Amino acid sequence: MFYSLLEESVAKTHKYGWWQWVPLESRSISTDATYSCDGNLLYASFRDGNIFLFTAAALELRCQISPSAYLPSNRSLHPLVIAAHPSEPGQFAVGLTDGGVYIVKPPVRTP
Repeated sequence: MFYSLLEESVAKTHKYGWWQWVPLESRSISTDATYSCDGNLLYASFRDGNIFLFTAAALELRCQISPSAYLPSNRSLHPLVIAAHPSEPGQFAVGLTDGGVYIVKPPVRTP
């Protein structure tokens, strides 16, 4: 499964591209975690910038979003808070230490 990443701002929205779910590991401190609106996934953000998606039932790692996918390399930012969309499973927002917000969305599936 692939996800797209968008930066939300008052003036503009940037599409940062697609990445594939690839399980990896992190040894960083967790900054926040929340369940998806349907309760099937747990989203967790970490101080090193990684974001992990786990199955809610067994806490199995489903994917890692690397900080290089959404954070500029020349700044010392990390996720501070993570919030699930109230009605769209798989969509969530990540709030950064500088006040920036990134929206993470699953791709649109066509029948």
